[in-house]
Amino acid sequence: MSTARTDAPRGPLSSHLEVTRAGPTAIGWQRARFRLDRSLSAGYLGVGFVILGSLLMVRGLASLGWSWSDSPWRALSIVSWAILAVVLVVVVVSSRRRAGLVSPTVSVLVDTAGVAAVLLDLTALLLDSASGDSSATFYPTATVGFGACLLACLPAQPLSRSALGGVLLVIVGAAGAAVGWFVEPLSVPVSVNNLVIGAAPVFAFMLMLSATDARLGVLIDQAVADSLIPAPPTGHGVSAASHLRTLDDEAERLLDRVASTPTGTEIDPATAALAGELGDELRAALRADHELSWLQIAISESERLSGAVVLDDETGAVKRLAPDQRSTLLALVWLLSALRSAAPSPASSTALGVRVEPAAPDDDTALIITLWRPGTRAHSVDNAAWPLFTRLGRYTIDVSADRVAVAVHVLLPRPAGTAAA
Repeated sequence: MSTARTDAPRGPLSSHLEVTRAGPTAIGWQRARFRLDRSLSAGYLGVGFVILGSLLMVRGLASLGWSWSDSPWRALSIVSWAILAVVLVVVVVSSRRRAGLVSPTVSVLVDTAGVAAVLLDLTALLLDSASGDSSATFYPTATVGFGACLLACLPAQPLSRSALGGVLLVIVGAAGAAVGWFVEPLSVPVSVNNLVIGAAPVFAFMLMLSATDARLGVLIDQAVADSLIPAPPTGHGVSAASHLRTLDDEAERLLDRVASTPTGTEIDPATAALAGELGDELRAALRADHELSWLQIAISESERLSGAVVLDDETGAVKRLAPDQRSTLLALVWLLSALRSAAPSPASSTALGVRVEPAAPDDDTALIITLWRPGTRAHSVDNAAWPLFTRLGRYTIDVSADRVAVAVHVLLPRPAGTAAA
């Protein structure tokens, strides 16, 4: 097998399939990377949010200019806005250097500097009001700049960090409005207005990106599951591959230990016993791996299906399906597992059940595939599912008080070289 590297660009699916060889930890990291990167955050999406943040910053500076007074204390407001401008530049530069992402340190810097800038702006307004200047107005504007910095960070960091920043913005903005109530009651609507201008875009785009993340997760799962349609009937699951990798590393260390033994020296009993244990574990792992069908692998490696589908296939009959039949069955599993239960109950009791068994004992020509979901009614089944049932085979519906079950009689493809009757 060639190990030569290629410079050809790889898409997200290719990267995901490659990283599955490294086990569950690598897959989890890759999923997080997809969600952070979104294949766009370093490009159009990231630039778009930076532009929106910059426009919001200009809006805040316009408010600062409109509320300007001749009091020397207003210089503190200039300092607060200078801090926010520097933070925005740091966010842009950091994301450019880190392929569209910002580090946790930069996220903390944004939150800390944003809170400090808002408090500094409030201090300037309080001192300005205390000076007795008749032209002074209590008009906090730094909340808009803080929101601009958070907006620029949105596609470059996990949404949990952005949510923390948004909460801090709301807290300090509300504190500013409360202070304004005691200093100048008429300033409260202005303070609330600037808080909304700064915070509303942040939370609105957070909701949008959260929905995008959820949809992207489903697409990744579906793409990986669909890649098993033309795959061999049995193969390497992630858990088995990870275990085999661990055994391979242990075997390599054992061989190094044996190689370091002086020539003519007998292998000690402990090393011999370890070699025997590794051999037994390796045989068991290989045997267990080949007992996994393509559908078992698809379910166990999917974030959505692993907790929503229970497969009952004791004989491994599902591996005898043709690729087009696999595709239809997998589409049905995705559709039916997404249905909502009619009655609230524990998640484990509402999982989609899939049972695969021969149509008759010792029958190699047909299977019975039964799908059911507790708490589901026939009218709640997605209309797109019924043509798929028809495509898969002849089906019957069993409706009971607490569920609807569909049993499909599936004709298996004839083995190659078998003459038609």
